[in-house]
Amino acid sequence: MGDNQVDNYIERLFKYIPSEIVALYLAILPYLKNATQSTEYLIAILLTAATFLYLLLVQKVKKPLQLLLSCTCFVLWVFALGGPFRFYQWYTESPYLPALALGVATLFIPAIPPDNGKPES
Repeated sequence: MGDNQVDNYIERLFKYIPSEIVALYLAILPYLKNATQSTEYLIAILLTAATFLYLLLVQKVKKPLQLLLSCTCFVLWVFALGGPFRFYQWYTESPYLPALALGVATLFIPAIPPDNGKPES
């Protein structure tokens, strides 16, 4: 991988992970300790929608694939941190799954160009 390709990969990694929304989720996470599963789902859904709207309206992201990948990354962060998934037995019995899912996504999602497979210029 050439230097330009590495830079593009790292740039996409930072673009695809909605750090502002992840930070917001981390800030409210302690208050969700006693929340019901439905409340956790509602928060996750609202923040996924907020991710989409924030990127579209504030960051002016126009690439549909980039919007989709960023929303997917946020959901994977929620999955890794527990969120509504912590209520499922399969989640608590397989603690490696959240770390594996987030790790694989962090490794491979930035390899996807945001222009639906068109090379970046």
